Amino acid sequence: MKRFVTNQGLRSIPAHAGDAMPAIAEAILTEHRNKLVLQVYAALENYVEWTFHRIPTTNQVFWIRETLEGIKDKKVNLADLPMIYEEVRQSDYVVVRDEPFIQEINEKIERVLIQN
Repeated sequence: MKRFVTNQGLRSIPAHAGDAMPAIAEAILTEHRNKLVLQVYAALENYVEWTFHRIPTTNQVFWIRETLEGIKDKKVNLADLPMIYEEVRQSDYVVVRDEPFIQEINEKIERVLIQN
Protein backbone atom coordinates (compact mmCIF):
# COMPACT_ATOMS: atom_id res chain seq x y z
CA MET A 1 0.00 0.00 0.00
CA LYS A 2 1.26 3.46 -0.91
CA ARG A 3 0.37 6.40 1.30
CA PHE A 4 0.44 10.04 0.25
CA VAL A 5 0.44 12.97 2.64
CA THR A 6 -1.16 15.83 0.71
CA ASN A 7 -2.69 19.19 1.49
CA GLN A 8 -5.98 17.30 1.77
CA GLY A 9 -4.75 14.76 4.29
CA LEU A 10 -3.57 11.17 4.06
CA ARG A 11 -4.48 9.33 0.85
CA SER A 12 -3.79 5.66 0.14
CA ILE A 13 -3.44 3.45 -2.88
CA PRO A 14 -4.06 -0.22 -2.11
CA ALA A 15 -1.40 -2.74 -3.07
CA HIS A 16 -3.83 -4.59 -5.34
CA ALA A 17 -4.14 -1.49 -7.60
CA GLY A 18 -1.26 -2.84 -9.70
CA ASP A 19 -1.09 -1.19 -13.11
CA ALA A 20 -3.64 1.44 -12.07
CA MET A 21 -1.30 2.82 -9.40
CA PRO A 22 0.27 5.54 -11.62
CA ALA A 23 -3.16 6.80 -12.70
CA ILE A 24 -4.38 6.90 -9.10
CA ALA A 25 -1.17 8.68 -8.01
CA GLU A 26 -1.66 11.24 -10.78
CA ALA A 27 -5.24 11.83 -9.61
CA ILE A 28 -4.01 12.40 -6.05
CA LEU A 29 -1.33 14.81 -7.28
CA THR A 30 -3.88 16.61 -9.46
CA GLU A 31 -6.12 17.15 -6.43
CA HIS A 32 -3.13 18.46 -4.47
CA ARG A 33 -2.20 20.91 -7.23
CA ASN A 34 -5.80 22.03 -7.71
CA LYS A 35 -6.08 22.91 -4.02
CA LEU A 36 -2.96 25.08 -4.38
CA VAL A 37 -4.43 26.73 -7.48
CA LEU A 38 -7.64 27.50 -5.58
CA GLN A 39 -5.65 29.04 -2.73
CA VAL A 40 -3.76 31.29 -5.14
CA TYR A 41 -6.99 32.11 -6.97
CA ALA A 42 -8.72 33.15 -3.73
CA ALA A 43 -6.08 35.78 -2.90
CA LEU A 44 -4.76 36.47 -6.38
CA GLU A 45 -3.96 40.18 -6.20
CA ASN A 46 -2.19 39.78 -2.85
CA TYR A 47 -0.35 36.67 -4.09
CA VAL A 48 0.94 38.45 -7.20
CA GLU A 49 1.98 41.51 -5.20
CA TRP A 50 3.75 39.40 -2.56
CA THR A 51 5.42 36.97 -4.98
CA PHE A 52 6.24 39.23 -7.92
CA HIS A 53 6.45 42.61 -6.14
CA ARG A 54 4.00 44.29 -8.48
CA ILE A 55 0.34 45.12 -8.45
CA PRO A 56 -1.49 43.42 -11.32
CA THR A 57 -3.77 45.37 -13.63
CA THR A 58 -7.38 44.38 -14.10
CA ASN A 59 -6.48 42.88 -17.48
CA GLN A 60 -3.64 40.87 -15.95
CA VAL A 61 -5.91 39.59 -13.17
CA PHE A 62 -8.41 38.41 -15.80
CA TRP A 63 -5.76 36.53 -17.79
CA ILE A 64 -4.12 35.08 -14.70
CA ARG A 65 -7.49 33.72 -13.58
CA GLU A 66 -7.98 32.20 -17.04
CA THR A 67 -4.50 30.67 -16.87
CA LEU A 68 -5.16 29.21 -13.41
CA GLU A 69 -8.39 27.66 -14.67
CA GLY A 70 -6.36 26.07 -17.47
CA ILE A 71 -3.93 24.60 -14.94
CA LYS A 72 -6.82 23.24 -12.91
CA ASP A 73 -8.36 21.59 -15.96
CA LYS A 74 -5.12 19.76 -16.82
CA LYS A 75 -4.23 16.43 -15.23
CA VAL A 76 -0.84 16.04 -13.53
CA ASN A 77 1.51 13.76 -15.44
CA LEU A 78 4.01 11.86 -13.27
CA ALA A 79 6.53 11.85 -16.12
CA ASP A 80 6.66 15.66 -15.92
CA LEU A 81 7.67 15.49 -12.25
CA PRO A 82 10.75 13.24 -12.11
CA MET A 83 11.52 13.86 -8.43
CA ILE A 84 8.00 12.97 -7.35
CA TYR A 85 7.88 10.06 -9.78
CA GLU A 86 11.02 8.52 -8.25
CA GLU A 87 9.68 9.01 -4.74
CA VAL A 88 6.38 7.35 -5.70
CA ARG A 89 8.20 4.50 -7.38
CA GLN A 90 10.64 3.83 -4.53
CA SER A 91 8.69 4.62 -1.40
CA ASP A 92 5.46 3.47 0.18
CA TYR A 93 5.12 6.75 2.09
CA VAL A 94 5.20 9.93 0.00
CA VAL A 95 4.98 13.44 1.39
CA VAL A 96 3.77 15.56 -1.53
CA ARG A 97 5.63 18.86 -1.57
CA ASP A 98 4.10 22.06 -2.89
CA GLU A 99 7.24 23.40 -4.57
CA PRO A 100 6.93 21.82 -8.04
CA PHE A 101 3.32 22.90 -8.30
CA ILE A 102 3.93 26.41 -6.97
CA GLN A 103 6.79 26.73 -9.46
CA GLU A 104 4.42 25.75 -12.29
CA ILE A 105 1.80 28.24 -11.08
CA ASN A 106 4.37 31.02 -10.75
CA GLU A 107 5.80 30.38 -14.22
CA LYS A 108 2.33 30.67 -15.76
CA ILE A 109 1.55 33.85 -13.80
CA GLU A 110 4.89 35.36 -14.76
CA ARG A 111 4.18 34.74 -18.46
CA VAL A 112 0.89 36.61 -18.15
CA LEU A 113 2.54 39.49 -16.30
CA ILE A 114 5.19 39.79 -19.04
CA GLN A 115 2.75 39.50 -21.95
CA ASN A 116 0.05 41.85 -20.63
